[in-house]
Amino acid sequence: MHNPDTTDLTDARGVADLLQELREAGRQEAAATLASRAATHTPLTNPHDLAHLLKELRWAGQEEAVQALLARDPATHTTLTHPGDIADLLQELRKAGRKEAAATLASRAATHTTLTAPVGVARLLKELREAGQEEAEEAVQALASRAATHTPVTNPGGVARLLQELREAGRKEAAATLASRAATHTTLTDPHGVARVLQELRWAGQEEAVQALASRAATHTPLTDPDGVAGLLGELREAGQEEAVQALLARDPATHTTLTHPGGIADLMLELREAGQEEAVQALASRAATHFPLTHPGGIADLMLELREAGQEEAVQALLARDPAAHTTLTHPYGVARLLKELREAGQKEAVQALLARDPATHVDLTDPYGVARLLQKLREAGQEEAVQALVSRAATHTPLTNPYGIAYLLQELREAGQEDAAKTVERRALDT
Repeated sequence: MHNPDTTDLTDARGVADLLQELREAGRQEAAATLASRAATHTPLTNPHDLAHLLKELRWAGQEEAVQALLARDPATHTTLTHPGDIADLLQELRKAGRKEAAATLASRAATHTTLTAPVGVARLLKELREAGQEEAEEAVQALASRAATHTPVTNPGGVARLLQELREAGRKEAAATLASRAATHTTLTDPHGVARVLQELRWAGQEEAVQALASRAATHTPLTDPDGVAGLLGELREAGQEEAVQALLARDPATHTTLTHPGGIADLMLELREAGQEEAVQALASRAATHFPLTHPGGIADLMLELREAGQEEAVQALLARDPAAHTTLTHPYGVARLLKELREAGQKEAVQALLARDPATHVDLTDPYGVARLLQKLREAGQEEAVQALVSRAATHTPLTNPYGIAYLLQELREAGQEDAAKTVERRALDT
């Protein structure tokens, strides 16, 4: 245990963590000594760490230390570089009943905080609004005006968050200013973020900005992320931007999107179908079936499921013709279990037998107890008693015990399989650690 008399006080977050450690260990005297030293000597420069220290001092019941730290006026002396961190300190000052200090910090932050991070600026605006004081209202106005004009719009996800906060704060003029800038200048490399900006512009009633951004996004957003492109198509439809929808579809996302994420492929197929693009749906399904990597069994299982649910039976057969049962890796027990399940539900008895013949019970990694349990379940359902015994023997003695949820699930599966001795072995190992 650290000595509270010699602890380095320059790291307020570290001091707070040590205070928590002392409090939980019941070392009240040591905690009081450290609290007293920290309150009078910890630097006031980092608002986030100061907020953490104030919170821990309050939880520890170190009221004298709280008052001593606040008497040093952190609201006046803390740095204003990170608006999100300032929001943390404002919250703690309010909880400590220091309205004047909170007003001082709010005023400083509104006029001087750095505006490079739109998410941090949004957090600060939210905290200022929740303060509910007249001074805070003035600070909201000042910060909203600065943010709308000067916050970079390169990060569309962050811009969407800031637009949301300006809208909820009723700052229509600031929202309109930011909307105009975002529509013409926000980066288009992240279709998820662009879709979020479009949604916020739509909700704010910024129709001209919606149209300008929709036009840019449809012609310039990369097509590599199928889930992102699907989200963008959906938002363009919601916004009634039919010309932009057609412009994006004309770039043929079904042919150009990457094929590594089954869920994204499924989302894009759904959006293409909603847009009446049946040929594109079939083209994407065919590409996925022909080129999706066979290395990860869980990914193959997910793709089979998505293709079956989309009614793409030819694509399912094309995928199966590549013989994933013979080529997929056997490292991941959960993935192997998923693939066994999908092959059985697709009526692929030979493929199931081929996969089982590769003896996954002796090859799967044991670090995921939940996955091991799921594989045991599928082996039992397939009537593979020898494989069940082999996997039970390995799992009982070698599965790591670091994941309590996974171990609980494994114990349940062992008992359902009638493997009481193995379950007791796992329990004994758990008690000995």
